[in-house]
Amino acid sequence: MYESFYGLSKSPFSLTPDADCFYMSAQHARALAALRYALLTNAGITVVTGEVGTGKTTLLRKVLERDVSELHVGLINNTHPNMGKLLPWILSAYNIDPSEKGETVLYHTFVRFLETNYETDRRTVLIIDEAQNLTVENLEEVRLLSNLNLDKGSILQVILVGQPELSEKLELDELRQFSQRIAVDASLSEFSLEQTNGYIDYRLGMAGGSPDLFNYEARAIVYYHSLGVPRIINNLCHLCLAFGYADSKPEIGIDIVKQVVESKKIGMSHINRRYRSDDAAKIRTMVLEERGVDIASMERVSTAPLKPGAPVKRDRNGAASRRRRTT
Repeated sequence: MYESFYGLSKSPFSLTPDADCFYMSAQHARALAALRYALLTNAGITVVTGEVGTGKTTLLRKVLERDVSELHVGLINNTHPNMGKLLPWILSAYNIDPSEKGETVLYHTFVRFLETNYETDRRTVLIIDEAQNLTVENLEEVRLLSNLNLDKGSILQVILVGQPELSEKLELDELRQFSQRIAVDASLSEFSLEQTNGYIDYRLGMAGGSPDLFNYEARAIVYYHSLGVPRIINNLCHLCLAFGYADSKPEIGIDIVKQVVESKKIGMSHINRRYRSDDAAKIRTMVLEERGVDIASMERVSTAPLKPGAPVKRDRNGAASRRRRTT
């Protein structure tokens, strides 16, 4: 829709996970290295946590895009507290029919499957997404299955991926044995303003766009109203381009971002209710002082233009700006 207007080869802010557009922030690089280390060393249990929209699924796809011919990967991504016993779901993840079999038969079926993979030099990897929904009983099932590794080496690797509530659940006293089995853990958090700027530049660059398409004030507003959550950054920036195209705006500025944020009635309420960090408050003050824009209200408080020749300074995120001279 807006791609040709802005000279883009594709939509840069897709909402679907795309390993080809994986942005290697410092925290994502650490998490990626941790996951690759876990697979390389045959770690028994790995845990990856992060807020909704921080890129956990994209991270997994990035890890698994390499040659995985020696891996037999099973994925469970529809977890819920009422799913009952976990073993039938595990068997289904590997296309093994779990119907009309008793629990003991299912267990031995799975053991034979693991042993066959092990004997043919294929490593079995089980990925459970949205793992914060697993019950204590489900997690205990996972722990008991991991006992198989004690006798035959590591024949089953488990990767649990979930929201921060998963970390809280694993701190429960009744799961202390499970927690002791965790070999690798990694976490993803929201972007800072600097990382948000880098992310927007990266996404625009992947689509052949100019970093000047979003001006500094627009980026600061996107950061403040997304709290640095990549999925929400994508959503806001995508709508900014659509609104900008509709208004024939060659640059995305305050007016366009304000329209987008004010139009977002669904999906923003939980962000607006969350406690804003001291870092966000400091950035709001910085932008207000340097640019005369309140990124919380999306209003230009001062319309006085920057005087020619005003000294250029670099803010703590590396962005150049000119101070207004006072008279």
